[in-house]
Amino acid sequence: MKYYIGIDLGGTNIVSGVVDENYNILAKSSVRTNLPRPDYEIAADMAKTALAACDQIDISIDRIEWIGIGTPGIADNRHGVIEYSNNLGFKNTPMARYIQENIASFSHREGTQKPVYLANDANAAAYGEFVAGAAKGAVNAVAITLGTGVGGGIIIDGKIYVGSNLAGAEIGHTVIQVDGPQCSCGRQG
Repeated sequence: MKYYIGIDLGGTNIVSGVVDENYNILAKSSVRTNLPRPDYEIAADMAKTALAACDQIDISIDRIEWIGIGTPGIADNRHGVIEYSNNLGFKNTPMARYIQENIASFSHREGTQKPVYLANDANAAAYGEFVAGAAKGAVNAVAITLGTGVGGGIIIDGKIYVGSNLAGAEIGHTVIQVDGPQCSCGRQG
């Protein structure tokens, strides 16, 4: 049996879960995100919740194939970086590296680095619904997420649509009134 860790990094909570190859959620662990605080502290809590979920079902990190992270904002999976997340205050955060370092440190498994994949949280949710949820069996799908913010994910021909700027479905951070009220990101409207 193969096992995977999924981490939902939210503006309010961090939730980690262990799933099997059939998409069954076997264990979950969560902690408050406690914003604002430094990105590396948040990464440490993400790693701790991931390991706590493994501990609940007595699975060693060695049995985990890879770790997937859904994050608000713009996630560059190729470089393992969260380019920008307004709600979290992240800018060019090397989250994949932070997670690998913390997992190795907290599990006392130096030298064992699990692959870490990043995706926008709404894209990850859309893909989850596509492979195992309400959109299972569809070719194309759209998902809208509501949490600390609003997000959107689009699946076209079985693939996540990210667009040319990695923000293809970022419906939650869109100017709706030119020269309107100032956002915490600095833009207006």
